[in-house]
Amino acid sequence: MFDERDYERASALAQGEIDHALEQHRQQMRDGGAGSPDGGCLECGLPIPAARLAAWPTASRCVECQADHERQQKKTGA
Repeated sequence: MFDERDYERASALAQGEIDHALEQHRQQMRDGGAGSPDGGCLECGLPIPAARLAAWPTASRCVECQADHERQQKKTGA
């Protein structure tokens, strides 16, 4: 059963993720776009597909690299 502290921790975590995403977006706008300077994936360098950018305009990784990144974060607890 969840208590008030669990909800507060979840809320703080979600807010932290939102703040991080907003800061990344602001930085990308200052740098002229998502991903690498040429608009490619930060990990593999390939172009980020238009469908991915349509769904997530601030995406900095392609779907495959983002999935790998999220799996790595789960492993490390980040």
